[in-house]
Amino acid sequence: MGTRDYLTEIINKIGKIIFSKVSIKPGRPISFGLLKNKLPILLLPGNPVASFVTFNIFAKFLINCMLGNKKFNLRFYKVKANFSMKKKVGREEYIRGKIFTKNNIIYADKFHTEGAGILSSVVWSTGLIRLDSKTEYIKKNDNLDFLPYESFL
Repeated sequence: MGTRDYLTEIINKIGKIIFSKVSIKPGRPISFGLLKNKLPILLLPGNPVASFVTFNIFAKFLINCMLGNKKFNLRFYKVKANFSMKKKVGREEYIRGKIFTKNNIIYADKFHTEGAGILSSVVWSTGLIRLDSKTEYIKKNDNLDFLPYESFL
């Protein structure tokens, strides 16, 4: 949320913000509210990758609930890390990843750089790798959750 982000202020005048900011990366500045007529509204972050991630995590859930599909779940599956990295404890992270198979084991590589504005990372990748909020270090061959983009359809 930048200094010129007036949407939450406007929504509070014509409804109510239910929550603003979540502990995920990318996508922290997402907000959810209800307009006076009980119409839900989701405010996505401005960075393209953050918007892509939060739409596919939050908005698809919201849309499915509004359509009566209460059984909607994101379909993660287990993969092995083909990388090592350190992350901040206390927030869930979604990094762009690409999977490959070696000796009948599915591995995931991560995009070489991070950043919520690097849209080429989405083009390169085949899905999102979810890193748990309690995790501080990811080591090669750790088990990770992978969400393929094809499940977004």
